[in-house]
This record gives sequence, structure tokens and C-alpha cells, in this order.
Amino acid sequence: MKYLSPQQAMLGMRVVLTDSGMIIKSPAGSAEYNLKGRRIKVTGYPEYFPGLLSVKDKRTKTGGCRPPLSPG
Repeated sequence: MKYLSPQQAMLGMRVVLTDSGMIIKSPAGSAEYNLKGRRIKVTGYPEYFPGLLSVKDKRTKTGGCRPPLSPG
């Protein structure tokens, strides 16, 4: 495999949030993480992907949510 510098690996990194966790894609490969942030699968260079990851989920939640109750 071709050597990648950390800068090259981080250059095109993307985080995709899914219902089952998250996927990180970069020039170094891709890694899948479960809902708890544990790495479960790596395709490519595993040393460029952390074993544990946390990401703040800023997606808007739809369906099933009720508006807050107003006092009075």
C-alpha cells in the first residue's frame, strides 16, 4: 500500500451519521462505528482511524416529538 501522511489522510475526511452509528471516509479508507462510538470495521489504514469516537449529533429530530407543554 502507498504511504499517506496524516495531512493527506485528513484532507478529505467526511463523517456520515447513520441510524446505526457513523462512517468516516478519507483518502486513508473508511471506518464504521456503532452508536456507542466504537470502531467496528475498517477498510484501509486502521492507524488513521481512532478506536473510539464521539460526535455531537446536530441533526434535527423529526416525527414522534411533541411540542413542549405550555404552563397554565
